[in-house]
Amino acid sequence: MQKHVISVTPVGATGSGTGSTSVTLDGAGKLYGAYLDFKAVTSDTCVRLEALSPAISMFTLTGVNTDGWYFPRESVHTGTGASYTSTAALIQYPVIGSLVVRVGSSSASAAAVTAYVYMDEI
Repeated sequence: MQKHVISVTPVGATGSGTGSTSVTLDGAGKLYGAYLDFKAVTSDTCVRLEALSPAISMFTLTGVNTDGWYFPRESVHTGTGASYTSTAALIQYPVIGSLVVRVGSSSASAAAVTAYVYMDEI
């Protein structure tokens, strides 16, 4: 398992500050989970975890500014493209290339959000 510590320092006016930080992964992995550490940010802060190749938003958290663990998962699909509705059909997101943490609608403060992202290596 790999751990990536990604700090984001938004810039701009309080409530509309934005920023992003990306890391280049050494190899391929699957998103296991993330611990989000919030500093003094507004309660409407939006945090997104995204893979860049291909570009996909794997997790979006809005309206929460308290530290916590999150375990994003994607549902699998049938051969016809329909999504399964069972939680038993959830899988980890594959990530190759770069991983980015984006922060929006936030306060402009140093390391406003730090994401501790854990990846299962494949």
